[in-house]
Amino acid sequence: MLNKREFAGKDLGSYFQFEDRLGLLIELDPQHAKMLAIRYMRCSNAGLSSRNPGMDFLNIAYSWRF
Repeated sequence: MLNKREFAGKDLGSYFQFEDRLGLLIELDPQHAKMLAIRYMRCSNAGLSSRNPGMDFLNIAYSWRF
């Protein structure tokens, strides 16, 4: 649930938003110290409003434990 219907200049049509996520994690070394991740996330109001532009996010992350 959002406190505003607008986000990043878009009217999302509803205060209620739902998320779908998909990701991949790759370990780059046998000690599991270095990892690379890519994630895709889709947010939309699932048709609760006639206005439903949705938002897509793509995230790439690298982690190194030391």
